[in-house]
Amino acid sequence: MLETHARSREADSFFSCKRQERRVSLLLGFTGIDYYGALLLFYEIGDIKRFSSPKKLISWAGLALSLHQSGGITHTGRIIKQGNKRVRWYLTDAAKNMARFDPKLRAFYERIASRKKREP
Repeated sequence: MLETHARSREADSFFSCKRQERRVSLLLGFTGIDYYGALLLFYEIGDIKRFSSPKKLISWAGLALSLHQSGGITHTGRIIKQGNKRVRWYLTDAAKNMARFDPKLRAFYERIASRKKREP
């Protein structure tokens, strides 16, 4: 009986590792994300189904823009500094790396960076 239970735990562990490898390999498909970054995202985010929408994941990671409203005027600012620091750090760094290798993303990144330099 104990031997069967031990084998069952080993099988569960094996299949858990296979699921992890599949999910990590999916993350590796994105430009700018390396193996260690994929592991970081996999373990920090955990089960993606716990977020009911992409907006909630973005907010959890601290990548949502700050919002200032007064009367009928709305102004969006920089990303908020709340949320998971490691995920926010890694994804902003990955975005900078993606801008180095993808011409379309480079143009977008440079447009945003030039706008940021002009602001006081």
